[in-house]
Amino acid sequence: MLSDRMEDSDGLSLLLVTANVGTLFEMADVLMEIWMAEFGECVAQRQPKFIALHCQEIGGKIVDEETMVQTNAFCEKMHSQSVFSNYDRGRTFIDAEFESTGKFTALGSFYFVHKSVRHAHIWDFKRREFTEFRDYEAVALPVSSDDRCTAQRMRFPPDLHPLATGNRKGFIITRWMIDDRIFDLINIHMFHDANNFVAMESSPSSYTEARKAALQHVMDTLDRGDVTEPFFLFGDFNFRLDSHEVVKKLTENGIRQEVIGNGTGEDSSPARRKIRYVDSQDLNKLLLTVGKKTFDYYEAQDAFRTDNGKWLRTFDNELSVFPQLHEKEITFPPSYPYEEDVDRGTSLMKTRCPAWCDRVLMNSSAWNLIDRRKKEEYSLIGPSVCMGDHKPVFLYVSLTSTVNKRNIVSVTNEGDSRTSKSKVSVVRSDEHWSYRKMSLQWTVIAAILYAEIAFTVLMLMPFISPTTWNKFFNSRLVLLIKKYKYIQHILVGVMGLLLLDAVRDVSRYTKSFVDMSDVGGAQAPAAEVQFHMKLFRAQRNFYIAGFALFMFFIIKSLAGKLAYEAQLIISNSAVIKQAENASKMAREMLSEQGKGKNAGGAIAESEAAAKAHILKLETDLRAAAKEMEAKNKEVEAMKRQSDGLTTEYDRLLREHEKLQKAHKLVVGDVEAEKDL
Repeated sequence: MLSDRMEDSDGLSLLLVTANVGTLFEMADVLMEIWMAEFGECVAQRQPKFIALHCQEIGGKIVDEETMVQTNAFCEKMHSQSVFSNYDRGRTFIDAEFESTGKFTALGSFYFVHKSVRHAHIWDFKRREFTEFRDYEAVALPVSSDDRCTAQRMRFPPDLHPLATGNRKGFIITRWMIDDRIFDLINIHMFHDANNFVAMESSPSSYTEARKAALQHVMDTLDRGDVTEPFFLFGDFNFRLDSHEVVKKLTENGIRQEVIGNGTGEDSSPARRKIRYVDSQDLNKLLLTVGKKTFDYYEAQDAFRTDNGKWLRTFDNELSVFPQLHEKEITFPPSYPYEEDVDRGTSLMKTRCPAWCDRVLMNSSAWNLIDRRKKEEYSLIGPSVCMGDHKPVFLYVSLTSTVNKRNIVSVTNEGDSRTSKSKVSVVRSDEHWSYRKMSLQWTVIAAILYAEIAFTVLMLMPFISPTTWNKFFNSRLVLLIKKYKYIQHILVGVMGLLLLDAVRDVSRYTKSFVDMSDVGGAQAPAAEVQFHMKLFRAQRNFYIAGFALFMFFIIKSLAGKLAYEAQLIISNSAVIKQAENASKMAREMLSEQGKGKNAGGAIAESEAAAKAHILKLETDLRAAAKEMEAKNKEVEAMKRQSDGLTTEYDRLLREHEKLQKAHKLVVGDVEAEKDL
């Protein structure tokens, strides 16, 4: 039967369990046997090769030295069960620092390895190496030894959210290599809803925002740069339904009534305030009563448990803001809150709105490691009996083998004859890593940088002439870009802002290195890794933004120089052409001069004849000049004579006119005498 239940050698079956055991420690005398029996039956039915049990509220809701003694009894009881006889190795990590209110997380993690597993290693965060183990060991956190640290305990920092102050909430990280599978396991406990009135005030509530900040803090801690190990994150997340919307749904036909408790003492205090909703059609029918620690829906047992409360899943939205986390489909009823009564183990308690508080989550790397061919289960432990106010939740899956040529595992003996442990150096397979993408803005800036580098290299290519680049710079596209200069200004502004943001991050993360003694020895390696990775990213972003901005100005300068060089080339071409034309003319003149030397005698004779002819012409010119001078004198004389004749003629005309007038007067007198 055992061999039938065990998975074949090609897969590693895991049983991951999360359980809030606060009630168990408060009612250990009646619940311990029931709880152990249900948990043992879950293990016996599946016989996984590796078991991880993450407990929250270890030691009870109020821990003291007496309850911590019960923790030892809890561990002994678990190991004494016959179902664990086939598990020959394991580790237990319990936060025992209950006296330190600023560091205590009340977390306990239990791990069991089946004897069929060949090699089981756990990561040492101080030595930064895997160490093989072949026995059981219980470790009280924080680890006092400086030699090793195989678990990291972390409390949520008080400045993370106002709700983080005074809460013993945190997480424990362990890393495992079981045969050839490497994965992280994180035990987590996050903030709860302390007041129903606050929870239903808004959507999302302030409690939801606190849990979001806490989970983001865990994700940042697990973020080790561009690669992420497969991890399973399970515990009491305290995820709640959207109470604001649930109340609206439950009371959509109701009338709200404010009620203050009557009487004295507590009954008259504001803490006794309640809100009741009655049916609008029947005022005597009470639908819902809500108080600070009261959530009494009068049809709760049917409405919240029928079909495993499937309709409530619509209001289970807290995980939606973390798309990088995966979860198997929930097909079981809410895991909280149940009656703390052994006779009413299936009844919901009337204190809080039911919710799936206890979950098993994983990242993409772990999700891809699951063997879909094998059996998978995601459900409750002890659904029909009392397990406390929380029902434990388990995930049973098998992981595929990751052995390939790229996965190299070397084991070297530690050389200590007193132990059988060994150290392991691992070069991880690509299947163990998931490469994280840069955020959108940095991806765009990186793409711009790569484009700028390519364009700069192209501009430096010798076979592309400056005149060709000048034609490109004067093309319509480039001129259009030049026309809208504000685009360039916006681009430079954005790159400048991102550069300043990167500088701010570098400065912030440089100053954020913590003193490991302040957070405890177990926390130091994780804090160091976290801040180193954040600093690396900030520096990477600084270089990307800085070089992108620098290359922008380099390209602008190169473009100006290429355009200027093109103008010089065009100017030089014109000068060279002019020089060539002048040289051609000089050669032609020299050629003609050479021909003249060959006909020297003929030229001399022609020059003599020309001189004689010139002398003759000069003589004739002088004679003609003298003759012209004489003629001019004659003309002058004739002109003077003509002027005299003209004057005389004018005088005669005047005399003639006078004679005519006298004649007319004489003739007139004669005719007058005749008439008489």
